[in-house]
This record gives sequence, C-alpha cells and structure tokens, in this order.
Amino acid sequence: MAAAAPPLLVLFAETDAAKDAGQRAAIAERAAQAAKSLNHRYPEVLRGRWEPIGDAALRAVVELPEMSASALVSRALAARVTEMSFELVLRMQPIPMRIGIGCAAGKESTALARAREAIAAASRARLFAQARGFESLGAPRGGDAAVGGAWAITGALTRSWTDRQSQFVRWVLRDGVLDWRREAPRFVKERRRKEVAAAFSVSPSVVTESLQAADVAAFRHAIWAAAWSLAQVWSAAAPGYSSLEDSASSSSMMRS
Repeated sequence: MAAAAPPLLVLFAETDAAKDAGQRAAIAERAAQAAKSLNHRYPEVLRGRWEPIGDAALRAVVELPEMSASALVSRALAARVTEMSFELVLRMQPIPMRIGIGCAAGKESTALARAREAIAAASRARLFAQARGFESLGAPRGGDAAVGGAWAITGALTRSWTDRQSQFVRWVLRDGVLDWRREAPRFVKERRRKEVAAAFSVSPSVVTESLQAADVAAFRHAIWAAAWSLAQVWSAAAPGYSSLEDSASSSSMMRS
C-alpha cells in the first residue's frame, strides 16, 4: 500500500488590479517587502515561501499535520498560519486584500487551483476570504464554508483600519495572538500601550484611542475563531484523505 502524500494548504492573496503602472509598481514593492518579512518570521510554517504571482498576488504553501500529530500540534500550526496570513493583511494596509485558501492531496498545483477558485468566490461575494478543498479530502459538508466564513469575518474587521492603526495593532500583538502549545489554549499577553507609544513617539492615549477604534479585542477573538475553525476542519480532512489514497492505490503576529 503506497504511503499517502501529505495534504497541502495554499494561501493565495491578491489585491485589486491597479489602474496605472506606477500604482502596480508600488503595490508590487509593498508585497515583496511583506513577503520577505513573513518568510523570515515564519520559516517553521512554510513548505513553500511567499512568492509573487503576477502583479498583485502572492502565494505560500503549508504542509498540513499528519493524522498521528497531536491536537496541540495541529492547533499550534493553525494558529501560526492564521496569524501569518493576517500579518500579511496588516503589512499591506491600506491596500485591501483578499485571501483564497485551497487544500489538496499532495499536489501544490491542485491546491493552488482551489485557492484561486476560493478567491474568485470571495471576489464575487465581496468577502475577504473563502476556502475550497477540505470537503474533497473528507471534511464534513460545510467545512469549506466554516473556514472561509471565520476568515472573512476576521478580515472584515480590518477593512476600515488606517495604516497607523494596523501598525499599532501589529506592535501591541508583536509576541503573537494565540498560545496553543498547552492543553488549555490562551491568548498571548499584549504589549503595553506605553511600549507602543514610545516606539512611535506618540502619547499612550493616542495608542489607546486608536486601538479602541480598531476594536483590537474583537480582532483577537476573531483570530481565535479563524484558527480554531482551520484546525478542526483540516484534522477532519486528514482521515478522509488517507482512505481516499488507500482506495485509489489497491490525508508572533505580529512581530515587527
């Protein structure tokens, strides 16, 4: 019996097409800087580094945990993947982005195609994110929508943020958002407002007012829901993937 290839997750992020060459060049430069930072900060997450696709898109590849992996491993990886993706969003502010999440058995090209399908669906529905491919690996019906919905809600919270608000959120969450390395998951402690204020040479009251306007507390809880949804769905997909393979052959954000 042939060994099952690991399920792969492709994250495909894109911006709206710019109207002129100058705007396209500026977006491409911003995206290249963001990709460089993410590749440096999340090497343990990435099987395939963040790389540009065309003028206004990026993609990255993540290998999903094996079926034998503990729930702690799966949750921790889901948390890192989620934080990494939303750090990209914050680094690209105020340029709006969409994310397609695609999952497939062992073939990056198939996972990328599903991620493209997901981002096209998100665009049609005017949502931040959608997901495709988990159900085809054995996750329950509704699994794709659950992941896409949780990520879409989280992304919607950032749509009205200014560049400065995004910078403040990244700094206050620079040690990460979620700690799922123990049986009882918890939030990572936020950086003090005074530290953020000192970094930007503003008063703590400016930071506090900005974070309250951004509703950073709701954002942290939304990140939790998005990561939890991702962990639950891909753990459900892994056994289905294994059985499909068997039958075929005889499954810190924000640091600145």
